[in-house]
Amino acid sequence: AFRHGDDTVAALTQEWTAVIRRDRNHPSVIAWVPINESWGVPLAARMEHRDHTRHRATIEALVSLTRAMDPTRLVSANDGWETIDGDLVGVHDYANDVAAFTRRYETAEAVDRTLRQRRPDGRRITIDGSGAEGRAVILSEFGGLTLAPDAGNLFGYGNTTSVEEFLDRYGELCRALAGCHGLAGWCWTQLTDTYQEANGLLHADRTPKAPIEQLREATLGMRGIA
Repeated sequence: AFRHGDDTVAALTQEWTAVIRRDRNHPSVIAWVPINESWGVPLAARMEHRDHTRHRATIEALVSLTRAMDPTRLVSANDGWETIDGDLVGVHDYANDVAAFTRRYETAEAVDRTLRQRRPDGRRITIDGSGAEGRAVILSEFGGLTLAPDAGNLFGYGNTTSVEEFLDRYGELCRALAGCHGLAGWCWTQLTDTYQEANGLLHADRTPKAPIEQLREATLGMRGIA
């Protein structure tokens, strides 16, 4: 499914068209994300590779197709990294570090600098190392905190050992991002645990990991503030 080729491009185009036609009348849809983290287009940023232009063209074609079918919503072309075109630059950052978030996203200048640098894994956030270029920048994935002992051997970017620690660390990150005025928005990953990922605010059965009111206070950055 991750291999680029004529068959996969044709299948993706057909399926994506069906998705838009099915869901475009739902008011809860605020943006379209045709590709995530270069899945299926791993060579889009590899300028030296002979198939680079095909992978890049696939992203651009899906953006144009999406806009043609639904011009009323925003498009994040390749969410996470190596994005091109679109209305949004979606950044995935699981640093779990308040100081890092402040340094990277506190101001528009900090965000622009972050976009032009390479990620720790060597990838670019924008495919050509450009800045926002008029697009809204959102932290579309961050967090990844698990709650032991529920997590077990499941995946998470950081572990907490109690509900109190979970709320404290979640609240610290939310409070830090509330002060990051270079971002247009952010999205905790994720609402519920799912399959191997135990990083939700709720368990897979939709029961909350902490009292709802306390989760609300933490989300608003109010936890621990008298």
